[in-house]
Parts: sequence; C-alpha cells; structure tokens
Amino acid sequence: MAHKTVYSRRWNFKVTEATRETICRILAWDLKQLEIGEWAFVDHDGKFHSVDSERDKLAGTRMPLRGAFCYWKGDMEAHMYSHFLEKTGRYFKCNSRCDWCLATSDKRSPELSWGDLTLRALWRWTLTMEDSPSDPSPWKVVPRFEKSKRLLDLMHIVHLGTLRDIVASVLIDSLQDGSMGLFYGLQDHNDILRLFSKHAEAWARSHGMALYMGKLTKARLGRPSYDHWPYPILDSRVKAAKARTLLGFCTHIMCLLACNAPVQLQRHAQLRATMCWTLDVALSTFNLNKCVIMSAPCVAEVTWLLRLHLACYQRLSCESLQKMK
Repeated sequence: MAHKTVYSRRWNFKVTEATRETICRILAWDLKQLEIGEWAFVDHDGKFHSVDSERDKLAGTRMPLRGAFCYWKGDMEAHMYSHFLEKTGRYFKCNSRCDWCLATSDKRSPELSWGDLTLRALWRWTLTMEDSPSDPSPWKVVPRFEKSKRLLDLMHIVHLGTLRDIVASVLIDSLQDGSMGLFYGLQDHNDILRLFSKHAEAWARSHGMALYMGKLTKARLGRPSYDHWPYPILDSRVKAAKARTLLGFCTHIMCLLACNAPVQLQRHAQLRATMCWTLDVALSTFNLNKCVIMSAPCVAEVTWLLRLHLACYQRLSCESLQKMK
C-alpha cells in the first residue's frame, strides 16, 4: 500500500506519480520480506534475481532478524495523511481522520465533520482507546496494530502545539495587566515586546542556546488589526526548538514579575509563574532522562508537575473567561 504523506505534497511538482508509486512499492515489498523473515527470490517487480548474484545466493534463506509492527509514532498531520490509502490497480480513499474517534471528511456525514472543533462536536462522543471490529481506521489491517500502539509525539503536541499557545498567552496577559510594562519601563506594547525579544536572545546566548526569532510584535502573537485577541498563538517562524527556549525565558521573566508585582497583581502573577515553571521543569526532566523507560520516582515527579501545571492553567482560564478577556 502506498499512502500520501506530507512529503508527497512537497513532491507534487518534482516527482511524478509513477516514481512515487515505485518507491512505495519497493518499501512495501521490503517490509513484507522483513515480516516473513526470508530473503526473497524475486524483486519488487516479480523478476528473479540475476544468476549467481548476491541476492540470488541468499534467496530462500532465513534472515538473522524478523520485522514486526511495533508502534506508530509521528505528528498528527502525517498520521492523518496516512489515512489516504492507494492500492495498486484500484484506488480507495479513506474518509476517516483519526484512530480514536469517528471524525470524517465525508461530506455525506457533516455531523461528524473533523472541522467541527466545538465542545459539542459529535465525534467527541465516539472517542475510545478500545479496539473493535467496527473501527474505521485503515491501520487495523496491519498485523499486530492496536490503538495502544499509536503513540503521541511530545514535540508536535507540546513544542509545536500547546506550548506556542501558552507562551503567547502569558505574554499577552502580562502586557494587559501592565506588569511587563512596569518591568521594562515602557508603555507601548510593541516597544515592550521588542525589548523583550532582545532580552530573550541575550539570555539564550548566556545559557549556550540559540534564539534567533526576530522581534516579537502584537501581530506575531496572533493579534489582528482590530483591538481584540481572538486566539493567542506564536507565528510559524518560531519553530519547535525556539519555542522551547522561549518558554524557558518566559518562565524566568514571569518569576521576576511575580517577585516584583504590585500587591493587587501578586496572586495572579504567582499563579502565572507557577504555570510556566511547572511545565518548564517537567519538559527539562524529560530531556535529561537518558533511559528508555523513566524510573518510578521520575514519573511521579513529572506527573505531579504536570497536574499542577494543568490546575494553574485551568484557574487562569476561568479567570479570563469571567473577565471576558
């Protein structure tokens, strides 16, 4: 089976469809022989190997190792595109977009549309981690595939996902309550963000890290031309590694703001700093872990930190909703 991936989209004007099919056919043949555990008599086109060639001599003998499906790991977009299956001879497109729910791109089922991101979306009620015969996932035809083997990618979920929202949110919040302006001695938000960016790059260099992201502005935090923050998010120029470094600096700044905040802002500033600090320490613990499986004390510490992070995040979210921010 060949599947359209993120990479195939980049190949559209460089590599022909026939070349992509050949590459995928070779990969499928190779993986099939790994599963069988024997060197093949024929190549991916069904042709016998040349007589007395190295492959001909190995044909029919056992491989030292066999291959088996272990887990599926990758970012969510690439996995979604893997659901576009193509079979040689006839084409079949799968409308399923998720291995855990019934979200679909089929226009004949708009009630399960994967574009509905509201809390009332019907696909949310179909979420399950249990395998069933009615599972729409095309991956169920792969031997040994189970939902529990579909692993989530920390970098794409946190570093390129929630982390970008959290960094933008704490910066916007500290600008609106005036604490960031008091710290830098400025009033204009864009001037404050430019000085913050310069400070961040200097801080990163002093800690042996790179943070060349240009100067932040309100527009780069998701603010449109009108006076409203629809949804705070860093722009796409701040990549995963830079977002992680920026979180470290934001944690440093938020802790300083909490220590120097006016009395009326002190509790809020401390809650905001705690939210950043707990996530920063939890991610650092992940990075410092050198074992395949973390020790039980390490798992307990990370779990405690992330639960505290979520508690602070929820409290700050509720306060923002109450204030209609």
